[in-house]
Amino acid sequence: MGDQLHRVEAMNLRLSEREWAILAITWVVLCGAIPFWFLRSGLLDIVGRPSGILILICTLVILLYAGSRLAWIIGRGEPHLLQAVWWMFCYVAGSLAPLAQLSTDHSTLLIREAYRLPATVLVLVAVVAFDLGRSLWDQMGGGPPRNRVRYVSERRMVALSWAASIVFLYAITAGGSINQYFSTRQANLIAAADAGVGPGASQAMAGVISGAIAALPLVALLAWTPLFMRRGPRPARVTIWWFALLAMNVVVNNPISRSRYWFLTVTIGLLFTLPGMTKSRFRAIILVGVAAAAIIFPYSDVFRVESQYERPISSGSLQETLAIKDYDQLTMTGNGIWWVDETGLHFGRQLASAALFFVPRSIWPDKAYDTGVEIGIALKSVNVNLSSPIWLELWVDFWWPGVVAGLIIAGGLARRFDLRYTEVLLRPDTSLAVLRIGLPLIAGYEFILIRGPLLQAMGRVAFLVLALWFITERSTSRADPSSDITATSQELVSHGPRKEPF
Repeated sequence: MGDQLHRVEAMNLRLSEREWAILAITWVVLCGAIPFWFLRSGLLDIVGRPSGILILICTLVILLYAGSRLAWIIGRGEPHLLQAVWWMFCYVAGSLAPLAQLSTDHSTLLIREAYRLPATVLVLVAVVAFDLGRSLWDQMGGGPPRNRVRYVSERRMVALSWAASIVFLYAITAGGSINQYFSTRQANLIAAADAGVGPGASQAMAGVISGAIAALPLVALLAWTPLFMRRGPRPARVTIWWFALLAMNVVVNNPISRSRYWFLTVTIGLLFTLPGMTKSRFRAIILVGVAAAAIIFPYSDVFRVESQYERPISSGSLQETLAIKDYDQLTMTGNGIWWVDETGLHFGRQLASAALFFVPRSIWPDKAYDTGVEIGIALKSVNVNLSSPIWLELWVDFWWPGVVAGLIIAGGLARRFDLRYTEVLLRPDTSLAVLRIGLPLIAGYEFILIRGPLLQAMGRVAFLVLALWFITERSTSRADPSSDITATSQELVSHGPRKEPF
């Protein structure tokens, strides 16, 4: 199977006429039409500012780099989810939003304008380092990928489903009412704090409980979905568990009370778990994701706060909205560089605190706060719920060597797991493969991990990984062919012929 995958990868380098057309159209839109539209006015103002030309050049290089990589993945229809999400984030948050800030002269909080250029350079280095890691993985052989596929265990799926049910009932009873999950995110957080499971309690315990409430029902639902979606008769337990878990997720993982980034994780996980994935569907999901990130996402915060505190929906242009809302990664990178200039490097303190998120401060009094929070406090900002993108997390601890080395490793790992995921998709009997269920979840959550802060993001990703590990069949190669779950997985069929199979 490893040789088959490499042959497929080599063949895919020779694109069909249709794939070339899709690639070309995507590239023209992402790298031509959109930046031209953003710069159609205000270009002279940009070049007239101090370092304006250098900032504009670096921003356009990031845009062209990320946009070209994204166009290539879309054109080929590669199911390389981890890389696609990285390039999508770098395109929108790392170049498009900064370009909007330059063209409109509107911006999120930046301590001093002099830090915009070094921040832009840091983002550019991060983009190149990630791609270098991908390239090095290919040059070093990177495998071939293992010929083993691990499947889910039905007994463990049932156990996880019961655990999700218990956690769900606890969340409802501790919060006082199910209505809190259909109010606003602010009301949900207040109810959680009153119940002793939110920010008002121990942050470590709050992160653990919040991660379990959100992650366990989601992983359990996605694990049952391939069985529920198969054609023909299905066991009653499959139907019962699927609808029960769907109801739980509607309550605890809806877009009203959960963050928009987390709902993105839920959506991507569900879309890629459905059977019959094709190149066309993959392209559509990624293109809609880019459009949603740039256009819909900045306007989608209407459920975050109570109505009396709600800010009016912006009536400005898309550029103005993109410049001042949500995508503060470039300005926070600049603020982070200033913070390091003021306080010095932290030599692993921030990353260690994120990795050991579950350790309470009563045991570790010097445990760091979220990097974004630390910077917000230093800035004396009223709102300290600020991002700290992954390149900034690496920078504040280990400076340039940390950024380069960390993102080279990240790029190589993303390539490795994307290739492994592609191999799994090539097999006809892998609808219940753990990687096929788990990697889309991690790819969806990747947006949160890249945005940061890492300490804030670690609780849920830890439970996602633990839940996926728990439901994995413990055999060394694949599930026992005589087991009920494997027999069911062998019966799974795609819904109709694939027009563009992977």
